[in-house]
Amino acid sequence: MKEFSPQQVEQTRLFFENRGFPIEKAQLGNLEVSYWVIPQIMNSDLLDFALRMTTTNTETKEVSGIFGVSDSIPAELRPYWAAHEIIEFTEIGINTNGRCSLAEQKTLSLVPDSLREQYVNRRTIFFTNLIDFFKKEIEKNPESYSKDDIRETEASLRYLNQTIKI
Repeated sequence: MKEFSPQQVEQTRLFFENRGFPIEKAQLGNLEVSYWVIPQIMNSDLLDFALRMTTTNTETKEVSGIFGVSDSIPAELRPYWAAHEIIEFTEIGINTNGRCSLAEQKTLSLVPDSLREQYVNRRTIFFTNLIDFFKKEIEKNPESYSKDDIRETEASLRYLNQTIKI
């Protein structure tokens, strides 16, 4: 996954703000989640997409940025979609091997039992679609994503498939 410049993050934040995209917030255990709700039409190639634009301060190593989820995701699941991105990129770190599946494990521990089946089923479909999306994007623009991004996503899909069997 690539990092973004502070200017890119700010431009996107202003774009979302100017379009009137809502910001939703939730407290999931000790994790405070804040994210934009973005119209699905903004990424019609990937159903139930998530957005992460982060930048790391080279001096302090602090990660900041914005997160978003598609409005196609049921409202009760949106905070968990955003939580995954926040955990993966601000707690675990963009350069950590296994970050995606570890973030998915941590996120799943936050999902209440009443939403667990719906969440796991929808995330399984999401990760399956995301793998295909990455492959197509890499063909069009090799700089957009990497094979590492595909490996990270495949690991999360394997984790969820194992979870379904339990």
